[in-house]
Amino acid sequence: MKKLIAIVLSLVMVFAFAACAQAPVQKADDTTKAAAPAGDLKFDFTVKDIDGNEQKTEVAFSDGDTVADALVAAGIVEYSEDGLYNTVSGITYDWNETQTYWALYIGDEMASEGINTIKAEAGAAYSFVATK
Repeated sequence: MKKLIAIVLSLVMVFAFAACAQAPVQKADDTTKAAAPAGDLKFDFTVKDIDGNEQKTEVAFSDGDTVADALVAAGIVEYSEDGLYNTVSGITYDWNETQTYWALYIGDEMASEGINTIKAEAGAAYSFVATK
């Protein structure tokens, strides 16, 4: 009888934990996005390396995209295994090797969140600045 109760309780706990698990978030497909087709919206993007050299480009995006969506699609940033964007415009900085990282700016202010959560805005100016 004790084994049966233990099995039943175990199953109840498994189902309870499964019910509490967070479902994966799926990005809406392009058919659900409103208004502008891909490429109709643009923002300015600047990369400033550790030596102060700047590369400026205009990045096209779709309504509802994050800054990350647009930069990855344009081939400007590469997502690394550690979950960071260490390579920007072909320039790689690894904190563990050089104590240098890419700081994200919106206009002249350092962003308080990452490019994965910031919705891209037409006409905005974003930049990655190499920072020690």
